[in-house]
Amino acid sequence: MQVEFDPEKRILTLAERGLDMARAGEIFLEDHLTILDTRKDYGEECFISVLFLDNRMVFLA
Repeated sequence: MQVEFDPEKRILTLAERGLDMARAGEIFLEDHLTILDTRKDYGEECFISVLFLDNRMVFLA
C-alpha cells in the first residue's frame, strides 16, 4: 500500500527517530490497531494506527 507523507518530514523523522515514513504501508502486513481520529474536524477522515515496527511501538496519525 502506498502512503502519502511529507518528504521533508520523512527526512527529519528518519534522522531524529530512525523511523522511515516510507515504510508506513507495512502496518497492514502485521497485527495493528487502527481507529478513526475524532479529536477534531480535519475536513476528511483521518486515522490513528498503532503497530510494532522493528520491535518498536509506533503511532501513526
